[in-house]
Amino acid sequence: MSEETTGLGPDGAAFLAARLGAVAQPALAVFDLDNTLFDTRPRTLSAARDFDAARGTRWFEALTLPDVRRDGLTTARALAPPPLPDDVIEAFDLAWRAAFWDARRFALDAPIAAVLAWVERAREAGVGVRFLTGRTAPYHEVSVRQLHEAGLGWVAASDVVCKPDLSRRTAPFKAEVLRELAAEAAIACYVSEGRRDIGHIQRELPGVACVLVGCSFEDPARDPVAAGTPLLPPVF
Repeated sequence: MSEETTGLGPDGAAFLAARLGAVAQPALAVFDLDNTLFDTRPRTLSAARDFDAARGTRWFEALTLPDVRRDGLTTARALAPPPLPDDVIEAFDLAWRAAFWDARRFALDAPIAAVLAWVERAREAGVGVRFLTGRTAPYHEVSVRQLHEAGLGWVAASDVVCKPDLSRRTAPFKAEVLRELAAEAAIACYVSEGRRDIGHIQRELPGVACVLVGCSFEDPARDPVAAGTPLLPPVF
């Protein structure tokens, strides 16, 4: 399979519109959650503010939402000038892990309206919807609630699939679930900002149509996807 590293692809919106209108029934549209339907950067920003407040420091005083990276470690390393001391980076990484994965902070996530709209478009086209996330089982309930609060009150608990635990690698887990879903219905699309997940799915399940959501977190050189992968405009 050929791969690309620029992140450029055909118009994802046009692809989705055509795909949802033409896919054989029964069909399912599958969506990722973090940084696809929900912007998780506010969780990291909150963790940084709390880190300074707990220590009486100002290391993250200048941090703004556009400065936030995928996780605490990359956010701290990217904060410059001047670079943060190594011991501060290490301490923040530990604090971030606890804060970011505190289910109470999921309420800080910002719904991404442009992608949520495609969830409703799929329903309007008569296509079923599932949500497939790398979040683990303890976050299943809060994930369902988060979708309800974003306006998707029809989402049932069975519509959201989480990893059982952290022992499962996310990309292979998602490919396995998609393979199981494909045995029940045609997969109209899998929509995610995760290049690593999409690249793995494209290699393992070439029949699944993947749509990449543009995201500044992602590194095209590190995690290439197939050439011609449809691309939705960057969400941030």
